[in-house]
Order: sequence, then structure tokens, then C-alpha cells
Amino acid sequence: MNSPHISSARQAKTDWRYLGMEAGLILAVAYLLVFASPHNIGLIYPATVAVTAALLTALTLGWLVLGRRGPGRLHFGVWVFLAALILAAAFSSDLRRSLPEVWLIGCALFWFLLAAELTSRGVPAELIHKAVLLVVGILSALALLEVARWYQGWLAVHPGDWLPAIQYRVTAPNLVAVLVNLSLMLLIPRILASRARPLRVLLALWTLALLALLYFTSSRGGWIGTAAGFGGLALAHYYHNPAPWRARISALLKKRWPVALAVLATLVLLAAAAWLFIRQEQLPTHGSFFRSRGDFWGPAWQLFSQSPLVGSGPHTFVNAFLERVSAPPGTIYNYAHNIYLDLLSGSGLIGLGGFIFLCYAVIKTLLRRLRAAEGLDLAALIGAAGAAAAFLVHGLFDSVHHTSPSAAWTFSILLGAALGSPRREAPARRWPLAGFLLLPVFAWINLWWLIPYQAGVDAAGRGDWQTAAAQFDRAAARDPALTLTHQQRGLAYAFLAGLGQPGALEQAAASFTQAARLDPAYAMNWANLGALQIAAGDYAAAQSSLEEAVRRAPRCALCWLNLGDARLFAGDGSGATQAYQKALELYPAATDAPDWAADPLLSAVQRSWRAAHPAAGAKTVEELEAAVRANPHLAATYVNLGYAYLEQGSADLAARMAADASLAGGAGADVLWLQAAAWHALGDPRASESAEGALNRIGLNSPAGPGGLGEVQYFTNQFRRAVMPAQLVPQMNPLPLAAVWVEREAERVGWEE
Repeated sequence: MNSPHISSARQAKTDWRYLGMEAGLILAVAYLLVFASPHNIGLIYPATVAVTAALLTALTLGWLVLGRRGPGRLHFGVWVFLAALILAAAFSSDLRRSLPEVWLIGCALFWFLLAAELTSRGVPAELIHKAVLLVVGILSALALLEVARWYQGWLAVHPGDWLPAIQYRVTAPNLVAVLVNLSLMLLIPRILASRARPLRVLLALWTLALLALLYFTSSRGGWIGTAAGFGGLALAHYYHNPAPWRARISALLKKRWPVALAVLATLVLLAAAAWLFIRQEQLPTHGSFFRSRGDFWGPAWQLFSQSPLVGSGPHTFVNAFLERVSAPPGTIYNYAHNIYLDLLSGSGLIGLGGFIFLCYAVIKTLLRRLRAAEGLDLAALIGAAGAAAAFLVHGLFDSVHHTSPSAAWTFSILLGAALGSPRREAPARRWPLAGFLLLPVFAWINLWWLIPYQAGVDAAGRGDWQTAAAQFDRAAARDPALTLTHQQRGLAYAFLAGLGQPGALEQAAASFTQAARLDPAYAMNWANLGALQIAAGDYAAAQSSLEEAVRRAPRCALCWLNLGDARLFAGDGSGATQAYQKALELYPAATDAPDWAADPLLSAVQRSWRAAHPAAGAKTVEELEAAVRANPHLAATYVNLGYAYLEQGSADLAARMAADASLAGGAGADVLWLQAAAWHALGDPRASESAEGALNRIGLNSPAGPGGLGEVQYFTNQFRRAVMPAQLVPQMNPLPLAAVWVEREAERVGWEE
């Protein structure tokens, strides 16, 4: 089965069977990776959830009927680990969040055992690996095309400058790093095992392309994982047949010059790796490697310390994280960036113990298979060993199993395929397979929960708030423990209240009360509730809610602004002034905001602020150019210099700065407006479209203020649900537009006249 040949009619039939299996496996792997993509396509939308529920049902029932042939040690290890996770979920601080996470991990383990079962039933492991390689290869090619388009854009702005000053980073870099590492570990043993020179050349070129893509992920944890993966490949080779390795090492040690050259080459490689590693610290997306991880590891350890035996429940890390980080304006992260701390914080010593037991079963099976394997089976086992080393070491620095479920699912498939044995195991009991029926059962329940919820989101997207509210009523009745259902229902009723519907304001407040009770760590639940209570005239309750919001997110300017309103309406003018001053301190863009200037109290706050914080002198063009040279990876440096060029009348240079800002990853309103203003000065007809994009972007009002995209990603990743674009109730007093944007709106109108 490893290398079919066509030498007879029977052999030809076997070859077609091989090709048919290959096509089916490619389609299956492609579906699973798309299902569990970074955008959570299959985890969010009812159609794909229904397909996957049906697929899981058919596979589980079929497997139960056929019985098991795969290694029993692996099944036992899987069930020990799953039992530990289920036990931890039973004691979770939020069972509704923990169960879907256990389901996702259960699916990964199901694919792991299913791949081992296919190998045990005669499907070659190398064929399953080939399917993984081809699917990931297509995704990698698309990522490389993305790099090529970016580089083409660089050359268009800087013709002849072949080495970009700006470092590009691919989309979903940590996920790409995982998939690239898994592919690399499968490719290298194939190169060594192949006897066909053209194939070896092709695979070598593929490997070089993946290494280039790995560089553009700028994933420092991924790079460390790559090094560990190479070490895993070498150790697996050595374990399979140590005698030749010992002979080579012994012969090499007798030759001084080769040893000296090898040591020198190693030192050069380590120095180059260290230089690249340090260079990543300059990127705006990176901080100091270990210091930045401390922001995640500390809260995870805190959760573990509070409940060392069973943890706080899978997928509840965010609660501890929000205790330490003010969000907004800070970004919300759902995982600890360390799979072992995720296990400890979510499932305690029981979860970690179950994982270690599973690892023991996997290693035991791998070592037993390594000694006897040969040909492409050996290549598959060695590749799986390298992939495991890369995945587990990368997991020390990133939650690679959570970045996207596709990472863990891909790893599970390739590892399981390698560990399956064509030799039939002892007679296997069917009943343990019945436990996997829980996977399709939960998938169907999730679909039942999801259908009215998604209908509500869709109706909200059309502006049909009546239908949205009715659908969210159904969703809340079906799934009352999900925080997000109440949050979305509250938004729908808040918009109905804004349209004057009787009773809608009370319904909205009731929903946000429930959302805040279920998810008290998220400050915006309290802030939205406080805004609704102000609208209802319950100023004492509003103060309490908004004070809780600022306690949860002390750097949230929006929360302080609305707390000032609640205090003002309650007759506490002094307290209101203090809250407004804090809002202005956190959101200096309001210093000259016209909306505030029209209000006597807010205007006085503005004047007081300006008196205490005199405006700094404008930086010279030379100083701004020096800032660009000092940090060429930061979009804001190009924007500031671009506006200085515009004031000088150098519109062509300003346009180039706008292009450089885009290349550096800037896509905000300021970049779009700089581009529009430069194009307008140059008479470029694209100016109008770019200006409209800038104004539309700044018109988006998020918890962090005008122009922000808000926290949609938090909802999608934390709750595996789509959400409506609005994140603030219309009764909320939003952060104001800065004067410069009011002027730009007027300027845009002037362009058309």
C-alpha cells in the first residue's frame, strides 16, 4: 500500500482504490480544517454545524457497528484524559463555557483515534499524511501569495529597494506557524525515504518555501517549536537504529577539523537565530518575549492556585485575565498562551495528570512502532515524532491548541495515523466507543441552541429589531446559561426602546442584569446596564453598575464618562466632574471635542485640562523622519510624518507615507484620511472613496471610542457565536469625535462642492 504499482488488472484496481482513498481523505481533511478555521466557520453557522453533527453521528455509529481494531492503549489513554476534563467541567465556574471546550478537545481526540483506526484497517499512514500535507500546502501557498502581494506593494512604493525596511507578518501567524511546523516534520522524513530524485527535489523546494513562510509568521514560539521538532526527528531516527548513528559520531569525534567546523557552524546558526529573535522585539505586535507572556501566565497560575485539584473549569481563563487587564481599552485574550497552564488553570492537577497519562500511552505506542517500522511507515512515524515535539514545545509559549481548533485537529490526525498498526489487536470491546456518541449529541443540542440565536443576529444585521428580539427571546429560553444570548437580547431590546416601543427598556435592562450576573468580569455588561438605568431614571442603580464597570476596567474612558452622567443626574456635581476629568485623562481626543465644548460642565473640564497640560510644540519634519528610521515597523510614525509633509505641500511624499503605513499594517481611519488628503492634493480621483472609508471607519463607535472595531473577536472566540455589529446600547453616551475629525467631515463636503 505504500507504493502501489500497475503491473496487472488486479494491481490497477488496487491503484484506483488508492487514488480514491486519497481523494476522499483530502476532502475530509479540507473540510475539517475549514470547519475549525480561524474564523470558526463551522463552529458558528447552523448549516456547517448541522453537517458536522451528521458526520459525527454517521462516523460514530458506523464505528460502533464495525468494532475497533486500533491500539487499545491509545483508547484507554484518551478516555482517562477525557474523563479528567469532564470531571473538571462538572466543577467549573461556568459550565456553559466549559462544555463546548471539552467537546472541541473531544473531537480532536476522536479524529486522533479514527485516524489510528483507518491505519489499522489498511489505509496507509503515509496516505493520510499526504492528504494533510496537500491541504496544508494549499493554505501555505495562499499565505505565500499574500506575502508576494505585500512585497509587490512594497516595490511599487520603493522601486529598486529589494530589502524592505518594514517587516511583514502573515495573517493568523501563530496558527500558520503550527501548520508549517507540522508540514515540515512530515516532509523531511519523506525526502530521506524517497529514492526518486525529482520527488526529492520537489519536496526540498517545498520545505524551503515553508521555512520562508515560517519566517514571515514572526512567531518566536513557533521558531522554538521548529528547533524542537528537528530534535525530535533526530531522536526518532536514532531510536529506530542507533548503531549507524553511534558509528558516525565515533568516527567524527576522531577528526578534529570537522568537529571544529561543526561547532563553529552551530555557533553561527545560534547567533543568527538570536539576532532574528531579538529583531522581533521591535515589531509593534510583539513585546519582550517572557515579559509579555507573564501577562497571561500570571492569571492562569492564580486560577490554578485557587483550585489546584480541578481548576476553575476549561475555557474560563478569561475571567482571571480580566481581573488584571482593563478591557476596554486593552485587548481581551481567551487563553494563557501555554497549553500546560491552560490545563492547570482549567482542569487542575486532574486534567494535567490525564494529559500526562495520554502522552505516556502515545510515547509507548510510538516507541514500540518505531523499532519495527520501515519504508514510508517509518517516515510517517519519524515525522509524527518531530511534529509532536514541535507542537508540545511551541505550546510552552502559545496556546496552539486554541489559536484555532484546526491546529489541534491537524496534529491529532497525523499523530493518530502514524500510531495505528496494520496488525490486528486482541479482540476489542465495542462499548467504550459508545462514549463518543456524546460528541454528535452535543453537536445536535448546540444546533438547537444556535438556530434562533443566529436568526436573531441576522435580523439585527437587517435592522429588523422586532424580529431580532423575538428570536433572542427563543434563544434565551433554550439556552439560558449562555451569557452572550442575554447580551445580544439586551442590545436588541435597547434598540427597540430607542424606537419608542413600550416595555423594551425594562426588557433590555433585565437582559443585561442577567448578562452581568453570568459574566461579571466583562466590564461592558455593567456599562451597558448602567446606561439603560440612566435612561430609565434609576440613577442610584446606574451609579452602582457604572462604578462596577470602572472597577472592572479602570482605564475605560467610556465607563467613566457615563458614570459622570449618572452622578450628575443624581445631583453629585463634584463626583461627576471627577469622573469626566478621568474620562478626559484616558481619552485625550476629547480635549477639543465640539460636543463637549457645547456643554458648560464638560467645557470647564476641557479648559481645566488644557491649562494643566499645555500643548507640546509640533515636531519638526527632521524629528519625525528620525522616528520613522528608529521604528520603521510602526504605522503611526509614517502617519505623523505624512501629515507633516502635507503641511509642507509635499503631497507626493505624504501619499508614500500613507502607503508605507498600510504596508506596516495600518488600516485605521487616520491612514485612510492621510491617503485621501494626499490623493486629493494630487488630483487623484480615488481621494473621495478613501475619505469616505476613513469617515465610515471613524463613525464606528466601539467601547474603546470612535473608529475602534470593538471586541467582536472576544465574543467569537469565547462563545463560538456570531454577534451583531453594535456593541453599545443606543442609550450610552458615546466618546466624542475629536475636533480634527469634525473638521475633516466638513472638508470632505468641500471637496464635492
